[in-house]
Amino acid sequence: MSVATEADLFVRGTETLVASWEEYARGAHGASVQRSPGVAVAVFPNEPERGVYNNALLERELAPAERRNAIASIETAYAKASVTSFACWVHESDEGMCRELEQRGYRLDTTTRAMGMTLDEIRPPRPEVELGPPDWAEYLRLVGVPPNFLARADPSFVPHPHRAPRRRKRRSCDGVRLRGRLRHLQRRDP
Repeated sequence: MSVATEADLFVRGTETLVASWEEYARGAHGASVQRSPGVAVAVFPNEPERGVYNNALLERELAPAERRNAIASIETAYAKASVTSFACWVHESDEGMCRELEQRGYRLDTTTRAMGMTLDEIRPPRPEVELGPPDWAEYLRLVGVPPNFLARADPSFVPHPHRAPRRRKRRSCDGVRLRGRLRHLQRRDP
């Protein structure tokens, strides 16, 4: 069993992020993900995606010239698409990139924290479920209603998928037609 390091988890997370942008771009008119040295730029020029998915992910620890070129690629891609609002995602430890962006007028808007752990050793106990016969009486018992629940219901009102419901003027014990009772309840307590 191999243990994933923090760096491995970061790489997997960023690959997943960019792959999700590529998938979203397939379903959005005019959208694309552009890859340049040091950066992946998700360009969504049209609404409704425009207000959410315009993001760029910058690689970590680029040299000063690479940082400037990556930022220039971002700004060029968004300028061509007439996108004026976008986010640049930078790892918090990349002080050089953070400084470069701040010098160009970018500001901190949001931070996220990614977490990861291996799940191989987690063994939750199997749930104990009391299984009964799949019949109406068992269902009523499980949900806590009395066994005579709906015992006097007229089965002709239960819809059947292959035939129209039968219309019978059946009366209940107190002499009130069941259809009339239903209408009465609906009027009284809609």
